[in-house]
This record gives sequence, C-alpha cells and structure tokens, in this order.
Amino acid sequence: MIWKFTYLLVPIFLFTFLFNVNGQKTFSEGVEAYNQKNYALAVEEFEKALATNENDVAAWYNLGLSNLGLKKYGEAIFNFEKVLKLTPNDSEAESKIEYSFGQLHPDLEWRPRLNSIQSSLYSLTINVWGGISIALSCFCALGVVFYIHQKKSSLKSAFLVITIFLFGCLIGSLVICTNVQSYITNDSFAVVTNKSIPTFIENSQSPKTTIPEGVRVEVIEKKQSDFVEVKTITGEVHVVRTKDLRFI
Repeated sequence: MIWKFTYLLVPIFLFTFLFNVNGQKTFSEGVEAYNQKNYALAVEEFEKALATNENDVAAWYNLGLSNLGLKKYGEAIFNFEKVLKLTPNDSEAESKIEYSFGQLHPDLEWRPRLNSIQSSLYSLTINVWGGISIALSCFCALGVVFYIHQKKSSLKSAFLVITIFLFGCLIGSLVICTNVQSYITNDSFAVVTNKSIPTFIENSQSPKTTIPEGVRVEVIEKKQSDFVEVKTITGEVHVVRTKDLRFI
C-alpha cells in the first residue's frame, strides 16, 4: 500500500514541477519579447504563464505593459485591475490604469475601488489577518485571566482597559479579514476591453446605446443567464451581455 501511494505521488510531483518550470520559461520568454518590443509575442507568452498560475502578479503586470505597447488600453486596464485585486497597494498599477484610462477618456477621471487606507490594510493577505486575529484572541484570553486573578483594584482596572482595547482590535481585525476575503472573491466588477459594447433595454434584443472601452462597471443584478445589469463609474445603469465583459 505504501509503495502504491509512493508511485502515485511521484508523477504528481513531476507534473507539478514541470508545470511550474514551463510557466517560468514562458514568463522569461515574455520578458525577452517585451524588451525587444515584440509586444504581440510578449502578450502570448504572458498569457501562457497565467494559464499555469492565474495569480501571478508579475505576469499580469507585464501583460498590462505589453498591451500598453500595443495601445490596447482596455486590455491593459483589465490587466492592471487584476494586479490591484492581488496587490491592492500597487501604486504603479494604479498609475498605469490612470494613464490608460486618460488615453481613452481624457474628460473622465478614473477612481480606484479602494481608498488609500483600505489598499494598505488589504495588502496583507487573509492568512496574515487570520494570524493577527488568533494572536489577539489569545491576548484577550490572557487579559481576562489576569483581570480575574488580580487583587489590586488599580491593576484590575488596568487589565480591564487593556482587555477591552484588545477585544476592540480583535473585532476590527475580524472585520478586515472578512472584507479582504470579500474583496478577493468578489467577481461583481468587470472592465470593457472592446472598443465599445452595446447596452439593451430590458426584455429587448435591440441595442439602446454603448459603453466605451476601458470603463469599469459593477454588476448590480443578473437579469438572465446572458444579460446583467451594471452600473458605470458615472452612476449610469445599463443592461449588457455577460459575454461582452471581462470580470476582474
């Protein structure tokens, strides 16, 4: 039984190793192509790298740079939005989105999904915030123990204040942990990467107007399997086809 288990692990390990090596190889080839200003090839290589690891921040960032080189600003905005989803405090990604959005819409201002405080807090992974929450819960428990067994009223009051403060920090860390998880898993935001996409009147197949390239929308409601109701950064509400959006 042990030998059979070993035989099973070896091919899995080799497959994983070769998979990762192939991803690193395509990433390096993408960097080389980008340095040679062969942006189309660079896009292909970085997309291959992302096929092996969709959470590769460097691959998303370099894919965005490559699309910038091709002047595909909508695609670049989508790529850098993916970077911000994985690393919310990446100021370089934000500046690249602002530049790309400005090229498409010089009369509009792009706004990030998170403010500066949120981006700093969310830059820590959910595992880090989980560890902080566990540590704070242990300190709260110790504070309660010291409070109960303390005889002096002055020290008793001090431990009570400290414990209440730690408990407040614990609640805050749990809230942040929940928000980070929601931010990571939230798929209700999308970017228009085509030159424009049509919008529709509800229960009608006739186009109403269009949403231009590079605009980020928030999904409000799924009307049907093929249509969703979205809100743009300017507050306009439209019904669009799901297939016309690239979800962040």
